[in-house]
Parts: sequence; C-alpha cells; structure tokens
Amino acid sequence: IYEKKLDSQAIAACELLVAETRTSIIAYDGDTLYTTNLTQTVKDLHEIYGEPLSVEIPSLVQHESGMHKILICDDDTEKLVKVVRPKLEELAARTNARVTQAVPTMLELLPEGCSKALGVQKLCEV
Repeated sequence: IYEKKLDSQAIAACELLVAETRTSIIAYDGDTLYTTNLTQTVKDLHEIYGEPLSVEIPSLVQHESGMHKILICDDDTEKLVKVVRPKLEELAARTNARVTQAVPTMLELLPEGCSKALGVQKLCEV
C-alpha cells in the first residue's frame, strides 16, 4: 500500500555512529531484521520483546532493498541520551529522517513523515 525507506546515506552514517559509540544496530526491512553484529543486546530484542531474530550481515548499507527503520541500542541509557542521540539527531537532520525513542535502551531512526498514524491513514484510503 505504502512504504518509505531510509536514505542509503542515513544507513551508512548509522553504521559509522554505531562503530564510533560501540552500540548495537538493528535494521528493519519489512518483517526481516538485520544487524552487523549479533550482540546480546540484539538477541534481547528477540528474546525479551519477541521480535524476529536479526540476521547478521557484513554491511546494512549493502542490503540492496534498503531499510524501513534502524534501532540503535545500548544498556547504558545515559550514553544513549547524552552521546548517541545528539549525533543521531544531527544525522537525521542531514538525511531527511527523524529520531524517536519508545524504550529507554533504544533509539529509532525513521524516514521523515513516517508513523503508525500515516500507515493507518494509507490503509483507510484503500
């Protein structure tokens, strides 16, 4: 019905940010999740939150069909708020994306304008 994916520059920048800050990354392409490092934090998304187990791949940006959203995760919530989030907000501003946070240990990067409300609206238009 409707989909929007992150710009490849946003995905590449997220991979660099994760390497710099030593955090974990999970990217969504439809119902399949991907990561570049199957850390315990990544496994927790599956074991605790019931999400599908992420498939480990060498590079997210090389995944040809792109990504709908990216999670950057760490158990150190202070690091996420004070170090990672400001850098992710800058990245979002440069790449037409936005940052949200529903869980203290996870930051979410979405294409600008995408939301569950928009999804419901598009579904109702059909």
